[in-house]
Amino acid sequence: MSEKPKKSSEQDFGVSDQNSEIDTPSERLRRAVKNAGGNQQVAARANVPLASLNAYIAGREMRISAAYKLAEACGVSLEWLITGAESGLVLPPIMRGIEAIIDGKTGEPQPLTEVIEFPKYEVRLSAGHGSIAQYTQEIIPSFLALPRFLLPKEIIALAPHLIAVDVSGDSMTPTLSDGDTLLVDTRVQSVISGSVYAIRADDEVLVKRLNRHLDGNIEVISDNPRFKPQIIEAETARRLWADGEAPLKIIGKVLWRMGSAI
Repeated sequence: MSEKPKKSSEQDFGVSDQNSEIDTPSERLRRAVKNAGGNQQVAARANVPLASLNAYIAGREMRISAAYKLAEACGVSLEWLITGAESGLVLPPIMRGIEAIIDGKTGEPQPLTEVIEFPKYEVRLSAGHGSIAQYTQEIIPSFLALPRFLLPKEIIALAPHLIAVDVSGDSMTPTLSDGDTLLVDTRVQSVISGSVYAIRADDEVLVKRLNRHLDGNIEVISDNPRFKPQIIEAETARRLWADGEAPLKIIGKVLWRMGSAI
């Protein structure tokens, strides 16, 4: 006598379909917003339109500037919101057990373990002849967590607009050295003569000093005198901030090298 097939039940499986949860940025945002008081309160605190917040929760991809403000408004880390992982700051042994230091200018205590997170792109800005890289503002492979007390107030204020990248090559010595980590302001829409910029040239990413000439041309300068200056013609220079497939594009202005302003 044959037995009837046994009917499957939820107990036969480790996790039921109803209880399983795909841990995506939108799902983490939904939970964080719920815990932080709801959509309207978080949208107001983050200064993000409620419609945009609802769209992010529904699955629209978040820009890093919006993600930064929403993470801060919800009291969660930016890295957790984007990747699901938690970043941490490991203090050197001599500083462990110290909860805060006193700001020499304000006299206010600064917690040692409070960090500012910057999306770190896995490209190396070439201070030589250029390193192959794809720059996309929507791809965030990792984060750089820096102690808040080490950063200038100007950098902290601009944090939602900054990305971190590393330098390779020697064409910008002595200003920049191979292996330096830079913070780049991605809001920049014009060239200030004498400042240092990150530039995408086709599939290469470079870091160079730029000088704007009266005729509209832009001179691309390496601080190392072994490298000759180059010229970006005025017509091409006008498209440096254009979206899409322009052969040249300014990624942003270099504001800070690990340890000092540029």
